[in-house]
Amino acid sequence: MTWPDGLVDVVSAHLSCEVATIARDGTPIAWPMVPLYLPERDEFLLTTSIGFPAKIAHLERDARVSLLFSDPTGSGSGAPPVVLVQGSATVEPEVQTATGDLLAHWARVHAVQPMSRLFSSTPPTRWFMDFYYMRRLIRVRPETVTWWPDRDTAHAPRRRQLAPVAPAAAPVPAPTHATVGDAEWTDLVRNLARFPDAVLNAYDDDGRPVGLRASPRVDHAARVLHWPGPAGVDVAAGPASVLWHSHDETMWSLRSFAARGAIAPGDDGLVFTPGGVLPGLGLSGPLGDGKVFLDARRRAGRYLSRRGLPRPRIPWDRLRVPT
Repeated sequence: MTWPDGLVDVVSAHLSCEVATIARDGTPIAWPMVPLYLPERDEFLLTTSIGFPAKIAHLERDARVSLLFSDPTGSGSGAPPVVLVQGSATVEPEVQTATGDLLAHWARVHAVQPMSRLFSSTPPTRWFMDFYYMRRLIRVRPETVTWWPDRDTAHAPRRRQLAPVAPAAAPVPAPTHATVGDAEWTDLVRNLARFPDAVLNAYDDDGRPVGLRASPRVDHAARVLHWPGPAGVDVAAGPASVLWHSHDETMWSLRSFAARGAIAPGDDGLVFTPGGVLPGLGLSGPLGDGKVFLDARRRAGRYLSRRGLPRPRIPWDRLRVPT
């Protein structure tokens, strides 16, 4: 079935989207990623560095995935519809650097995020950041598209099935009962105040990951977040997470963090109980961000070592980045 009029243009214009994958414990976890829609295949190409392998492991265990196009910053689209794509993912087995569709991905990244060229601008940064260019390719087959023309998830969305829906790999897991301690709750509240809204990632009643952007209300006494109940989307009680992230018009000034926990029905919508905080970028200063990349470089080394793989040489000339 064909896409609804105009939605391909909407998703193609977005610099980033929130990609939800299923963690080992069954929690849907979202990541900001650069999407590339390939119309000739009707699929989305996503890539991730082997320095950040969690989403690879998630998708190799469970192919269910959702892509939420909810932040149009830098797209030049004004206030386009919010678009949720649910589908199945396939992860290509090879570690790639600059071959085939990955070249199209790099062209897209360099166009929408020109500051990322700093990673390859000098011999020292090429040495330190080479892991960033060691990629696994993820291909997402869209099955269902849901969209909110007025961007308000309190209003009923429109929906179209694009392809047969793959059966859920497992039932929705039971919710966890972990809660955050004093320090984590303080950090969470301090950091979420820096963002106007957030993305809730949970399951729908069909057992597929779903992303919903809204502005949660903080309940300090109960240490929960009250989430407006979405119209037309049935959110299942169970494990869930919340992602806060932002970027500027050139996809720089990146900031993000997340919390994992459980979602349940509440009196006026949904109630998210955080069970842990996941650190991200841009909230801990240069030293904190530097540690993120240093840890990623080390993870990439372990990834290659455990598989007996040599460290790939990056063909800088093929990437067409400044020397």
